[in-house]
Amino acid sequence: MREERGDDFLAVRSTITEDRERRGHYYVVVEFDSYEEAMKNSEDPATGKFSAMMTELLDGAPTFHNLDVVSVMEGR
Repeated sequence: MREERGDDFLAVRSTITEDRERRGHYYVVVEFDSYEEAMKNSEDPATGKFSAMMTELLDGAPTFHNLDVVSVMEGR
């Protein structure tokens, strides 16, 4: 998606994880510089198209959470 969107790609980081206790359950955390950037991304038709493609791969509807970062600890 980053290659396809170029400068219009607003996410600063995307992390895909798999639950060790429930294999086959995945979580995707997508980070943006601001709430406004995240909302701009959500409203973009290209994001909707990508989301629809990804939803076809799921067993059920995706769950979205709107989170604020409280703290970040960098290692090393």
